Amino acid sequence: MAVDSLQLPDGQLPGLFSIRVKGAGSSCTFRVEEYKRATFQVDVQQEAHTPWPARHITLQGKALTYNGVPVTDARVCLRYRWQERGWPRIYVEESDAWKEGDTLYTDAEGRFTVKVDVPRTQGDDKHAISMLQTEIDVLSRQGETCTTTHHITLHHTPLRLMLQTGALLDKDRLKPWTIQLIDCCSQPVAGSVECKLLKDGKPVFTTRLEAGQ
Repeated sequence: MAVDSLQLPDGQLPGLFSIRVKGAGSSCTFRVEEYKRATFQVDVQQEAHTPWPARHITLQGKALTYNGVPVTDARVCLRYRWQERGWPRIYVEESDAWKEGDTLYTDAEGRFTVKVDVPRTQGDDKHAISMLQTEIDVLSRQGETCTTTHHITLHHTPLRLMLQTGALLDKDRLKPWTIQLIDCCSQPVAGSVECKLLKDGKPVFTTRLEAGQ
């Protein structure tokens, strides 16, 4: 058994390396990661409202230590992929290839903003759904890494209504209905909703509600 040590070349970390034994036909491959257990956390939120038609999805993040100190000048790397789904619940297009986003750095308050382009113009198929999967790696100057993942559903219509009510209602124990107006990324928006109550196909009650208030 032979024992020896090798020094990896400067400026090549992190990376994937291989050691080959000449004449023996054997090799060993290993990866050196740029990772330390993080002493900070990263909070990423989607923007409050996505304009229609959506050209890109915007995510806003903030890196803070556990005692609330901003993590400044940290490197932010984005990986993402899109999946397209048709109706009813059948995947019509799927790309397994992950794409790399631009490399960013946190500001003096530990904040950063990433944008992901929407792959196609919406509206051609109103039943289609685009699903965005992201991985965001934040690397501090001390070499600590924190990774966050996110899944965002993008509908191909500008507005939708969500109604929460039971299928069967007891007239003596009625519960309030919840009506919510949401945008293409399922974020609540303000607006007017006209409601009509029908009985036997005929309207018996009409009212207008203000959503988002």
